[in-house]
Amino acid sequence: MIENVIQRVRVIESIPGASEHQQEKIVQEVKKNTQKFISSDAARAIFNDLNNLDQS
Repeated sequence: MIENVIQRVRVIESIPGASEHQQEKIVQEVKKNTQKFISSDAARAIFNDLNNLDQS
């Protein structure tokens, strides 16, 4: 199981990030639909990650 987690991390790390243009579009969409974003799975994952960082 640990090997699967390690492999998953490697795959995720190899994925290129969003360009500046893409990031700006994401920010604009979140601003237009803030409440919808806050209740989304993506927001829950982000908040969970941030909470986990605070606890470490």
